[in-house]
Amino acid sequence: MPLMETLKRVLLPNASNDPYAPYHSHYEIVDARGEVFASGGVPVIFFEDGPALAKQALLARQEPARGWRIRRRR
Repeated sequence: MPLMETLKRVLLPNASNDPYAPYHSHYEIVDARGEVFASGGVPVIFFEDGPALAKQALLARQEPARGWRIRRRR
C-alpha cells in the first residue's frame, strides 16, 4: 500500500465525519450569565481547545464567582 495514500486515509477526515472535524470548531469562554469573555471590548474566539482551556482556568482562578466555562461554536 502506498505510504501517502495510507497517511491520507488515516490522518484526514473523510466526507462522512467532516462536519464533526475539530478544526471546524471554534471555542469561546462564557460566564454563568452567558456573557462572552472579551479583551479590550472585543469578544475572544479560540481556534483550538488547548488555549481556551488554559485561559478558562486562569479566569476561573481570577474571578471564580463568574463561573467561567467553555462553549463550542460551529
